[in-house]
Amino acid sequence: MLVRAGSGAFSGGSASVIGGDFTPTSIDHQGSAGKAGLYGGNGGKYGLGGNVVVSGGAGGEGSGNVNVSTAPVVGSASAGSVRISAGDSSAGSSGSVDISAGNSQFGVAGEVRITAGNARTKSGGDIRLDGGSLNLDSVVHPSTTSKGGSIILQSGSVQGKTSAQIESGRISIGTGSSTAGSTGGVTMFTGSSSLHASGSVSLTSGHGGRLSGAIEISTGHASLGRLNSTSGIVRIRTGNSTRVAGGVQVQGGSGVTAAGSV
Repeated sequence: MLVRAGSGAFSGGSASVIGGDFTPTSIDHQGSAGKAGLYGGNGGKYGLGGNVVVSGGAGGEGSGNVNVSTAPVVGSASAGSVRISAGDSSAGSSGSVDISAGNSQFGVAGEVRITAGNARTKSGGDIRLDGGSLNLDSVVHPSTTSKGGSIILQSGSVQGKTSAQIESGRISIGTGSSTAGSTGGVTMFTGSSSLHASGSVSLTSGHGGRLSGAIEISTGHASLGRLNSTSGIVRIRTGNSTRVAGGVQVQGGSGVTAAGSV
């Protein structure tokens, strides 16, 4: 089935698929408006299911946008959610969700922005990135490569050769400012393990042909007053152990001309 609006010299026609309205006569009438769905066809036992394609139209001045949003709500009711999920699979690989911006040959490539909602009286929305869990079953034996899902944050690389000093993309992790109270903290930790070794936390700067990157750990300044101001503490310590506790090692690197000092 094809639903297509007409063409025009000045503007093309619009095509809409809208679910039916629900108009209750009193607050006691519970119900919901009709659903508008786009579904690909089923492929049977041996075929592939049909795709659902939502695309903005092409144009000489720019391609069209694709907007997916729920309607706003006035009052104490909750606004609808937007959910994008891939299908499950019992024996094969489940589907993936890819969110990517367009490439650009001579201009600036598109940006991918994920922003939680703001709030005036309560808490602002959270942004969560969760890797998939591995739920071990006594019936199904996991392979030696089985693991929980990873979360990878990696900036863009720079490829090619040029005499200009071009940097690869940066990764900045910071908390928001506060004019009324304390700012949020930044916590980096690995998970615990009851049977084997817990994960490590590594802070390593990249190698360089002339100068390797630096690692700087410092606390912020305190400037409220001479009597009540105390800057933060830098504390490096190892964990406790019932047998042998770990040590703290600070070592400068070796060099042909001079070794690094501590």
